[in-house]
Amino acid sequence: MLNVNDLVLGIAELLKRSLGEQIALTTLLAGNLWPTKADASELENAVLNLAINARDAMPPGGKLVIETRNTAGPLSPGDFVRISVSDTGVGMSPEILQRAFEPFFTTKEGRGTGLGLSTIYGFANQSDGHVTIESEQGKGTTVNLFLPREHEGQAYAGIEPAAAVPLAQDAETVLVVEDDPKVRELSLQRVEGLGYVALGAQNAAAAIAILEKQRVDLLFSDIGLGRGLSGFELGRWMRKNRPGTKVLLTTGHASDAAAEEKARDGFQILHKPYTRLQLAVALQDALSRNT
Repeated sequence: MLNVNDLVLGIAELLKRSLGEQIALTTLLAGNLWPTKADASELENAVLNLAINARDAMPPGGKLVIETRNTAGPLSPGDFVRISVSDTGVGMSPEILQRAFEPFFTTKEGRGTGLGLSTIYGFANQSDGHVTIESEQGKGTTVNLFLPREHEGQAYAGIEPAAAVPLAQDAETVLVVEDDPKVRELSLQRVEGLGYVALGAQNAAAAIAILEKQRVDLLFSDIGLGRGLSGFELGRWMRKNRPGTKVLLTTGHASDAAAEEKARDGFQILHKPYTRLQLAVALQDALSRNT
């Protein structure tokens, strides 16, 4: 019996060191994830392999998202736990995508053995599961690993009981600023799941446009927002123009963390990857601060 969320969080720090400063790692973990039955070491190896593949597909850097979710099976009936590893890399052509699971066929254009994806495919089949790939050239790749839900056994550890997770006290409004559409969508779901009213913006300019039209209790922004103002700069704009609005920043980049002490200016920073409980506590702490 496995708690996949525990496994992902357990290797997150190792992944951050392996991926390097140019890759931002985010974990989006379902709060009510079903248990599954599989070999823990093989699953860990599969996630690590997919993460390294994603890193190699993003030579200039990019974003890596590991997501867990309860779902129905894509190829057979039943309940499954889905582990998705998504990158913003170069993607695959339709021709390469068709052959991705073939033994000794490498997607890395002459580098690698070509055994990584075929091994993951074999592990999924041996676990009575499935694996699928979605990819588009220039936009990135998502590999979905489906493992069957395990109905036997007692409740599993690792997920915070609902009573232990602090929820919104007065349905406060949180503006989530994130330039990656998928991460933004799932972050909005996580914030809403804690009882807040969640608004989304893709960059600082879009956030300011919202702030000029309506009241917001808390700005929850990624530090790296691509072009335009960074999360730090947006926070400073908030202090000057919306002094009553609280600010919480987040980052998965080691380089952002290194510069944190110089640029922090008193801003609270939530480091990725984080759990649902850590997000809930950080939101309430930020809302209760005087600055």
